[in-house]
Amino acid sequence: MYYYIYHQDVRQQKFQKRLTALERKVNSLGLQGKNIYSNSYSSVDESLKKNLSETTESTLVVVGDDELFSKTLSVLASLSIKTTVGYIPFFKNTQISESLGINCGEDAIMTLARRRIEKIYIPQINDNIFFVSHLEAHCANLIATVNKKYSVKCESDSAKIRVANMPLSVLDKNTNSNINPRDMFLELVVTETSKKGALKLDVDTKISGFFSCENINIQATEQKTVIVDGFKEVQTPVNISSSHRQIRLIVGKSRMF
Repeated sequence: MYYYIYHQDVRQQKFQKRLTALERKVNSLGLQGKNIYSNSYSSVDESLKKNLSETTESTLVVVGDDELFSKTLSVLASLSIKTTVGYIPFFKNTQISESLGINCGEDAIMTLARRRIEKIYIPQINDNIFFVSHLEAHCANLIATVNKKYSVKCESDSAKIRVANMPLSVLDKNTNSNINPRDMFLELVVTETSKKGALKLDVDTKISGFFSCENINIQATEQKTVIVDGFKEVQTPVNISSSHRQIRLIVGKSRMF
């Protein structure tokens, strides 16, 4: 059984032609199923609990953007539901879909039909928040304790600290080979940003630290915001750890892991 969970903006009038073309392609390949429409995080949670069965295997397809995809996987990680997850990126600039090797539009439906499947691990924050790709924070006055053994102290305002589970093309072009959601390791990446050129208009970002680990604790001298999967905010201190939660994903041949 196929279920399709739609981003709330997909049904806007300006997207009607594109949406109709996608649905026709889905129907022509015999992949039609039940449509679920969501407009908030709580709605995703309630919709999945209501529609998906704990005993019957299904395929859940996210039609939308990285935020909805991340929300959906986070909810699934907290539930005992047997499902395989597909992704049809409906909007541009979807970094997770690029990591999964999935193109926008009708190409994504062909990827869905081929059903090339990989299992990935879903890490957690403070034992109750799951995330998919990464989290990041500005480094000033942060201390990251790695595997409860050693600490990385960050003081520079121009630096960022990032914990990566999945490689994203824009952020990880120099470290893609090391970041893999199929293993149970997280990567702590520290980057330094500087301006260069005569007018100081060009930005240069360099990796100043890279650590593979299973547990990271981030604290600050004063409370700081950590951005999770590019949209969700949590406050320090945060404890990030790998988990045994796995989700089956439909991926493309050109995936980055």
